[in-house]
Amino acid sequence: MLTIFIKSFSFTPSNASLLVLGLGVSSSVLGAIVLSLFTFKNNYINIILKYATRFIIYLLAAISGNYTIILIAIIFTKISSDSYVSITDAPYINRYQNEYQFAFCNLKEMVGYAGRAIGAFLCGLVISNDIRYIFVIATIFIVFQIIFAFRGIYQREKELK
Repeated sequence: MLTIFIKSFSFTPSNASLLVLGLGVSSSVLGAIVLSLFTFKNNYINIILKYATRFIIYLLAAISGNYTIILIAIIFTKISSDSYVSITDAPYINRYQNEYQFAFCNLKEMVGYAGRAIGAFLCGLVISNDIRYIFVIATIFIVFQIIFAFRGIYQREKELK
């Protein structure tokens, strides 16, 4: 993110660092607000709010190529990154017995780190061409996230019956 802010938006390194720090703090605060006020009993609604909104913003950034929309997409992604994580992850963590939850959380984190590493690698490949191609790739991956999340909810609800 720092590279994108410095290279594509001509931020100074110190301003880019302060922006990333501010976005991280904002993300934590927003996550607490969403957890307390905007949690729905329907997991499908929670998934749509988290991922479909990102899909729309990524698609707009990819299609338009407008740097203002791209900046908004980056800021929105960073701020919303923690917003629904507790809500969307909890049903899957809680379906395991207590002695297996720690292992599941560790596995989930490892897969998350691998995914972020692959994402950073792909971003590095396309950043030299045009920044909007990052959002083309992100749009494709977000569709898979929505499909897998809906499939996971369906499987869990099927097990509960």
